[in-house]
Amino acid sequence: MLTQAERVVNVELVERALQLEEKRKEFFNADVRCHAAAAEAVENCDVAIRSLQSSKRDADGKFRVLLAVDGSLPCNKIILELTDRLRVDVEKQIELMGQLKLWIQLSMPRIEDGNNFGVSIQQEVINELSRSEDGAFAILDSGCKYLGTRAKLGTKLLKYGNVEDYKRAIVELDRKEAINLCLCCLDTRNYYITIHDLISKNMEKLKRPRGSGVASTSMY
Repeated sequence: MLTQAERVVNVELVERALQLEEKRKEFFNADVRCHAAAAEAVENCDVAIRSLQSSKRDADGKFRVLLAVDGSLPCNKIILELTDRLRVDVEKQIELMGQLKLWIQLSMPRIEDGNNFGVSIQQEVINELSRSEDGAFAILDSGCKYLGTRAKLGTKLLKYGNVEDYKRAIVELDRKEAINLCLCCLDTRNYYITIHDLISKNMEKLKRPRGSGVASTSMY
């Protein structure tokens, strides 16, 4: 009967890697739809300019008239859909990596001189799991940066709607994000594969770093 940790390694990591491979293909094929959605968004953004009378007077004693820009630029729905789908896998990746780290840490023997080769393997696997977690957090962070950059470009477009470069910049930004999401999906899949391979090859050392004569403590 598989322990909880072995089930995560031999079942969940493999299943999620296979699912992400299928999802990666879907993401790759969504590039054209994303480009079309971005082009439609910038062409159909609503811009309205209205006059406001300032409460302050100018040098001639007259009230100044200000121009206020009201408008909206819709989000790229294709990007949002891909982001939401990938976020589920990334958050699950963080959860699983945390579980495996805890299992290995609880399997570590007390500190002693000598016969620490197995402990060094445990530490190396923990480091790899931490790198996987960092990669997952970086993916989540990249989504926030994309939205912030697009919001700034959208503000400029609504203010200077006659500048075609702002329109093209938003379209290219959306297309770049679609490619980035595809690569992030690939990276997440690769993390699952490499972690599964690393742990599977070193399972005995991870469970019993100092040999079968030393019992390991584990909540799994």
